[in-house]
Amino acid sequence: MMNTSEAILRIERIFRQTAYLASGNARQRSAYQVLQHLDLFSVLSAYDPVLAGTIPLDIDIGSSDLDILCEVHDPDTFEAILIEHYSHMTDWMLNRCEVDGLMCTVVRWMYEEWEIEVFAQPRAVEQQNGFRHMVVEQRLLEHLGDQGRQQIRLRKQQGMKTEPAFADYLSIAGDPYKELLLLYEWSDEQLQQFIIQANLT
Repeated sequence: MMNTSEAILRIERIFRQTAYLASGNARQRSAYQVLQHLDLFSVLSAYDPVLAGTIPLDIDIGSSDLDILCEVHDPDTFEAILIEHYSHMTDWMLNRCEVDGLMCTVVRWMYEEWEIEVFAQPRAVEQQNGFRHMVVEQRLLEHLGDQGRQQIRLRKQQGMKTEPAFADYLSIAGDPYKELLLLYEWSDEQLQQFIIQANLT
């Protein structure tokens, strides 16, 4: 098995480009087409955009949106770019909020059947919780297989958010958002042993 750094880097490389979506399932291909039509990654290229969330993980449900993470240190300029290109879209909304002591920008709009959400904060994308959650969840899914993916999707269909769905299936106590981040640095062996102890294999 790969060591932890190699395992994380492998997944980061996949998720840092969108080519995998073009050859993915129907929803992933649709997401790819939307991103192409909006030219979103080109418009936001200066801000290191990465698609995160359930679509890359193939655990999305009908109401899942497209979550784009960005690294932004000049929110005024960033927001002006988004306003110029997308403020005419349906259900446009732009807000600033504080997350983990950092001022963030959150922008949402609808395009065709998709809700788009752009989340920006002054932190490298790889260091953002949304990206780290996605990486550790992908590593867990690789150990859990199709049955695990189906069980996570089922819980989401029942109304759970993604991290609580993982925590419920894996019997993880405490705050699911914090507890899953603690698994980020675990080796493949540790993750596999954790799943075996949870009697999920």
